[in-house]
This record gives sequence, C-alpha cells and structure tokens, in this order.
Amino acid sequence: MAKRKRVYYAKWQMTNGLLASNREWMYRNTKEEYVGPYHKYVDGAVMTGGSYNESTSEFIVPFVDLSKNAAGGIYDEIRTGEDIKKYTPPKVYNPRNHLTLLDYKRTWFNRYFVKRRNNANSDIIEINANQYKTLTKKGAGINGNLYYGITLRWRIAGNVDNEFVDGVTHFGITEANKRTLFYLEKQMPGIIKFLGFLEEFSIYSKLTNETIKQELL
Repeated sequence: MAKRKRVYYAKWQMTNGLLASNREWMYRNTKEEYVGPYHKYVDGAVMTGGSYNESTSEFIVPFVDLSKNAAGGIYDEIRTGEDIKKYTPPKVYNPRNHLTLLDYKRTWFNRYFVKRRNNANSDIIEINANQYKTLTKKGAGINGNLYYGITLRWRIAGNVDNEFVDGVTHFGITEANKRTLFYLEKQMPGIIKFLGFLEEFSIYSKLTNETIKQELL
C-alpha cells in the first residue's frame, strides 16, 4: 500500500486504465519488474492498478535492467575505442533570452531535454539545439550512452484557452502544451512536473519582453 502525494486529483490530472508491458516498469521499492494495469498523475507519479486503490496501489518507476554488472554499469555499453574524457556534461540552457519576435509570430519553438539513462529519478536538464545534436556523435559533446533526450514543440502565442469554431476545437496554449507533455511523459518520466507552468515563455507571461507583447497583444 502506498499513499499518493495529494489526497485529491482532478480528472485531467490523472490518466487511468494504462497497461504495462514487459520491461517497461518496475516497483519503486523492490525493483522487481511490474506487468499489468497502471495509472499516472500530472505530478509525475505512476502507480499500479488501472485507477487508485489505497489498499493495493504501489509506486512504479521506469524499468532498469539491474542484472548488468553494477561495477561496470552503463559504461559497459560504451562503444569500443571511445575516449569518455572527450565528452562534456550537459549545460543548462534558458530559452528566454533567445526567443525572438519571429518565434512568437510562429506561435511555438522547439525545446530540448536530456536525462541520465541509468537513473529514473535523475534530474531533467534543458539544453540547446547544438548540444542535443551531439547525443548521436561519437567522442564529442554529450555522451549518448549516459544520457537520452527528447525534443518538443512548445506553444507561446495564440489564445490561452481552447476555441470552438464551426464545430472544430482549436487548442489554446495551455491545452496544447499539456497534451504535448502527457504524450512525452512515458518517454521521459517527470517531464510533466518539470514543465509544470504551461504558459512559460508565452506572450501572457509577466517575464516576456514588453516590446514583443506590445507587438502581438
């Protein structure tokens, strides 16, 4: 039995009725593989059972093959001949000072993130496009054997809320970004919590350049 972080979650903050396949999830405490129904929350928590049951639900985390030699760890997978000293750790990147009026007129921009492969609970780091490209390079940039990455399209302009036009729903900034994060949560657990402010960098943010706001609002 495990208690959730919060007593109450709204419906949109939960995704119920999911099914774990082989080598996808494992129990957080025992590290044993878990296969079966599960559900997840907007704060990044994932639990057993198609929906929450206070008596039976347990926390699960992305599956890690613990049968590998603990001493060698992920370094056993480094390609022959690579000099790991040539790699550089990811450098934190903040897009705010790099966004232009053209980005806001396009209404979105690309964001890039990395996370360590051998630690499901490691921190997510936002990086720039140039760093992201090095994940697939040998002996340069970020070591792709230690880190994996995702990229996403982040909405920053347009309507905040959804619009219904001629029977068609046009997603606003909040809903569009929320859907993007839910889609990517399985690929990089914790991204929903990491990007919890869905209007970050948008024209409605208090921190956005005033010149850009005057041009578009």
